[in-house]
Amino acid sequence: MMMEFGHTNGGWNDSSWWDASAEFFKKKRVEPFEDPYVHQKTEGSVWRPKTDVYEDDLGYTIVMEIPGFEKELVKIMIRNQVLKVSGQRIEEAHEDMAIHQRESHLGAFERAFQLPDDVDERKVKAELEDGILTIRLPKRDNRRPRKIEVR
Repeated sequence: MMMEFGHTNGGWNDSSWWDASAEFFKKKRVEPFEDPYVHQKTEGSVWRPKTDVYEDDLGYTIVMEIPGFEKELVKIMIRNQVLKVSGQRIEEAHEDMAIHQRESHLGAFERAFQLPDDVDERKVKAELEDGILTIRLPKRDNRRPRKIEVR
């Protein structure tokens, strides 16, 4: 499996990956929603899903294009204000056909994003529909703008 993170082979439950990533993000002064590993050189071909990030008064929304990925093979975790998303797409068997061209991505991907301080990690929700992964990251209630009525 080709991993986007060149500095460690840490898995989901490997606390050293999370600790090293949090420290790396701090040293690099990573901005919210920046993925510092995107420009890191790795061996072979690395696929990174197209990702958009939006913000409104209630929170942030990450929209990631991952066509052909099943939700059971997509993992999302948050720790130390770092959001880690990974997934794997398994090739369908085509034993009776020769493949002449393939432009779709097969295999695995990993992305990591530094989260802003105001994200309420306990209320994050994710949905995968029609190849679009949507992750909603609500702001903590005390960090949301509050409209004050003038009387």
